[in-house]
Amino acid sequence: MSKASRQKVPGQWEQFWTTNPSGFDEIMWQATAYFAEQFETTFPGKGQRLLDLGCGPGFLVDMLKERYDFIHGTDISAPYIDGCRKRLGVSARLDFSVTPAYDFQAYADIIVRERITRVLMLSVLQYYPSLPRVRALLSALKEASSRQKFTCILADIMPEGHSAFSDIVSISGHALRKGYATKFAKFILYALFSDYRKIKKLGLLEINQDFFREAASELGVGVTFVKNLSLHSGRYNVVLDFTA
Repeated sequence: MSKASRQKVPGQWEQFWTTNPSGFDEIMWQATAYFAEQFETTFPGKGQRLLDLGCGPGFLVDMLKERYDFIHGTDISAPYIDGCRKRLGVSARLDFSVTPAYDFQAYADIIVRERITRVLMLSVLQYYPSLPRVRALLSALKEASSRQKFTCILADIMPEGHSAFSDIVSISGHALRKGYATKFAKFILYALFSDYRKIKKLGLLEINQDFFREAASELGVGVTFVKNLSLHSGRYNVVLDFTA
């Protein structure tokens, strides 16, 4: 089984993201806009009910809300979720909730209660503490699928040996083309001198594709891999079929 080359100290990233770090908002919006366009092309939302696990400030929910029958966004950050509710509202087609980190039962409850047909985690797994915790997530999703069938897309995953420099190059090119190079430079400075850099030294979780192949085989679910959904050219995306 593939091993992560770096595994973080539990609790550090969770604490960082629950503080609602606004320094990421501009670049997060740009990266999410790119992803939303690629995602909708590859996975059209018509007729689907989406669960956005780790929705953050709700940028993706906002960009996709007119394309789905229903979207539920959930995150560990209460400030993020409060902001989503105030900015986007709550309706029969849109809802939000706060869930504690790694509360997989809460995820399963949302999937079943809201009749979710598509689950998405965008740029989340790198902040998980270990491969066993990712495996626990997959097992919980498998259990939920016994009551509600769905497809799960785990997006923007970092493979072993991933280069942060390649991420910077990818986003820099997009920033130059779209005219937000100055804002990207400010983000780099923020990342260098904020708690993000300090915590990043403790590690981001890197996962090779073999891990998902083996987990899918053991769980009895289909697995495919998709590239080029996100701005990060060196990362990949996993599609797990929990519909069987």
